[in-house]
Amino acid sequence: MKVAKFDESLETAKLADSTIQTYLKDEANYGIVPFKDLANPNSSWTIPYITNHRYRVHWESGLDFSEMKIEISDRWAETDKNVNLVFNFTNSLEAVNITTAYGSGDLIANDTLSTVLAADLQSGDYTMRNTTLIEVTVEGNTTLENDPLNDKMFEVVINGKNSTRNRLQVK
Repeated sequence: MKVAKFDESLETAKLADSTIQTYLKDEANYGIVPFKDLANPNSSWTIPYITNHRYRVHWESGLDFSEMKIEISDRWAETDKNVNLVFNFTNSLEAVNITTAYGSGDLIANDTLSTVLAADLQSGDYTMRNTTLIEVTVEGNTTLENDPLNDKMFEVVINGKNSTRNRLQVK
């Protein structure tokens, strides 16, 4: 798995100077997290994150996934700040569904990341974007232009605010 720092200020600056794709494609911006075959948890990628930051995460080959489980450490305190994870995808998706209890719990609604107050966000709140074109209006004329991010992504928040959301399934 590859992980890169992707705070909103960095994304905004790279979009402004049209270097976002260069940044995202530059291997030097990513750390590599090796796959873990051993127990606790097994068959996984295990990584610590610095809270109050946003990261772009994807698999080394750019592989899309059909299912992913996110297990949040029991050591995470309710007062710890959020971590936001941004995942890209290649295939067109109708939806990304995030559920609690590894899929047997509650379905978390899309766009909660953008509609819930920041102080009230809980693990699993997310937003999905599946756009490659955006509307641009100049002097009353609206046209479709390529989205500089080719924005097929979803972003999910992780924190310790609700222990019923410590075991998430993304499908």
